Amino acid sequence: MWTATLRNRAPSSAKSSQELIDYLVFACWTQWLDYDLVTKFDFGQSVGFVGEGKDVGGLIQSFHDMAPMADLVAALPWLMNPSLKNPVFKRFMMPRARDKTGTGKMMKYRDDILDHRLKNRTEEGHNDFLSKLVSDTLNMASY
Repeated sequence: MWTATLRNRAPSSAKSSQELIDYLVFACWTQWLDYDLVTKFDFGQSVGFVGEGKDVGGLIQSFHDMAPMADLVAALPWLMNPSLKNPVFKRFMMPRARDKTGTGKMMKYRDDILDHRLKNRTEEGHNDFLSKLVSDTLNMASY
């Protein structure tokens, strides 16, 4: 699907090779493919970045928006871990699924897929990481 989408979307009347290069920014397309593959394996459906040829819903930009905070947590765990566990910090600074940007936006996407899957848990045909996780969790709850 990826190569077909690239071929179909490439302008046939590119006025210059630079125009074609500008269109086929390889980094964007490979990033969209990566995210589509990960979401396909994890959730059973891709987000559709490759099919749309863009950052659908701004999800990738949301990931980039939260990256500086993740960098800070990774670089200074001795400082950030106590802060992240502080109830005041948690209440006012931690992302929530109702947030319109950053990690909250990604959490909402995840929650929507999970809610749909839990409401339709008897559906057959899901062979992905999420179905395995839900199945194992439900089996553990029945013990």
